[in-house]
Amino acid sequence: MLANTSLNNFVRCCIVVLVFCVSLITLPISTLADESIMDDTEKPAAGPRISIATEYGTLKIETFDPEITLRMEQGGKVVKLTDPQTKKTVQFDAVHGTMRLADQKAQALAAEFQFKRDKKIVARAWIKKSEPRLGFRDDFDKKYDPAWEIFNKAPTHISLTKQPGWLTITTQRGDLWHRHNNTKNIFLLKNPIADGGDFVLTTHIADFEPESDWNQAGLICYDDVDNYLAYTFQYDENQGGRSLCLVREEEAKDLPQAFLEVDRPLDGLWLRIIKRDNQYLVASSLDGQHYHITAVETWGNGEPLKVGLLATNGQSNADMIDASFDFFEITPIGKDQKRLFSDKLPK
Repeated sequence: MLANTSLNNFVRCCIVVLVFCVSLITLPISTLADESIMDDTEKPAAGPRISIATEYGTLKIETFDPEITLRMEQGGKVVKLTDPQTKKTVQFDAVHGTMRLADQKAQALAAEFQFKRDKKIVARAWIKKSEPRLGFRDDFDKKYDPAWEIFNKAPTHISLTKQPGWLTITTQRGDLWHRHNNTKNIFLLKNPIADGGDFVLTTHIADFEPESDWNQAGLICYDDVDNYLAYTFQYDENQGGRSLCLVREEEAKDLPQAFLEVDRPLDGLWLRIIKRDNQYLVASSLDGQHYHITAVETWGNGEPLKVGLLATNGQSNADMIDASFDFFEITPIGKDQKRLFSDKLPK
């Protein structure tokens, strides 16, 4: 009897050991199999904090319940926050910083959005607004800044190697005048000076020889194709040939233009636009130090959406020529700004 009992106990022990060993082998395999079919974006977020840069600041999302899931879609442009218990989903636009509940129109993200379940906050999201940029400068050293948006881009007419260290735009037929709106390769930058602040735009046209109507290159303040102010060095037979020109449009309607004949050979030319409220002073320099005013005019609401550079032939069949820009710069100015010019305002 004792022998049978010992034998039974031995058999039971062997079975327990065998089951334990099998579990050690099978458990990691099953766990690995489950994980292998799950994408990282599908795993429950156990309180992570996510930060994504958007157009208006940094989108921040954090969760406080392991059941809440965060899924990034469309290459990170969309973030979906889902509560499986309530089956509610909030979709965030990670580009523009907006949010949308199911079947609702997108809306601006409030100071803080809270995702609740039974009055308990299980997740929250908010936009941390970016600090206003204090300006911008691009020296075109081997590349141009990715902040540029190129209107009607024609890559074959843009070069950073023809004149190393300069941005060279080869002019083509095209214009913003009236309803044409077909200018190529306008380099546009979202205005970095916030809340209608005053600024100075400057560029150095290091190499440009306009020879035919309407070869032109220079600076632009831009809202859209029907609302812009451009200050260019150009060729205009009606203005004596080479001249500095200020052109403005509001709602596709011409405003009076201003011209100043250039009666000497140039070895480089600096152009400048100074904005104070909705008044624009345009000026030029032969050395980058002493600026002379071409004109002072009003335009727009004092808050241009974009600023930038252009080089084009207007609505003419003039030969394509190169316009090379050494740099582009925008800086803020205040009421205590020192004198910007070496002459008086024109009468």
